[in-house]
Amino acid sequence: MENGPCDRGLFCSATKKRLLNGEELMRILLYNPDNGITRNFMPHLWMFLLQSLTPEGHEVVLIDGNAQPMDEETIARYVREQNIGLVGIVR
Repeated sequence: MENGPCDRGLFCSATKKRLLNGEELMRILLYNPDNGITRNFMPHLWMFLLQSLTPEGHEVVLIDGNAQPMDEETIARYVREQNIGLVGIVR
C-alpha cells in the first residue's frame, strides 16, 4: 500500500551519488506530459529506448504524465529536490 509520493519515488530527498572513479552520477528525468486528450496509460517506447541508450552509470527516471500529471512548477521543484542534471520533455 502506498503512503504517499515518496513510495512512488517523487519528492523525496536525494543524495548525490558517485561512480567508482569518483565522477558524479547524473540523474536524468524523461517526462512525457499528459496529452490532455486521452487517458492512454500505454507507456511510450521512446522513454525506454532513451533509457537503454544512456551510458552506464547514470540514473534515468521515467515519469509518464498520463499516470502522474505534473505542471511546470511541480517538474521544476522535482528537478531541484531530486538533483536532476538533465531533463527531456516531449510534447
